[in-house]
Amino acid sequence: MRELAKKSYSKEALQKLAERGWTEENQKNFNERYILFREKLKKLVESGADPASSESQAVGRLLYDINNSYIQGDADIREGMKKSWENFNAIPDKRKPSFYMIPDEEREFIKKIMTIFYKNRTTE
Repeated sequence: MRELAKKSYSKEALQKLAERGWTEENQKNFNERYILFREKLKKLVESGADPASSESQAVGRLLYDINNSYIQGDADIREGMKKSWENFNAIPDKRKPSFYMIPDEEREFIKKIMTIFYKNRTTE
């Protein structure tokens, strides 16, 4: 994953991230929130929830908050994160860490949730 970051983030973004630091506590918090996100997403998909429902939108908000706690409003880091996701998706499945593997049905559902989430944010 370290090579993926080097490939995805600009030198400036990597420097900013290095200066910011990432502690074990940061990683623990991220892991807990990400696991919660995945559990809730899976339940929504299994129940056939509407992506516009308040429960679905709360999961969208959780993902948004997880990502923004990492991005912290920095455009370079946001761009690196986008490229990182693109590069991650290009890796053969057998080489991807299972922690980040999202089944297609869940992936499509979160896309729908986030489309509605961002649409609602722009109209607020």
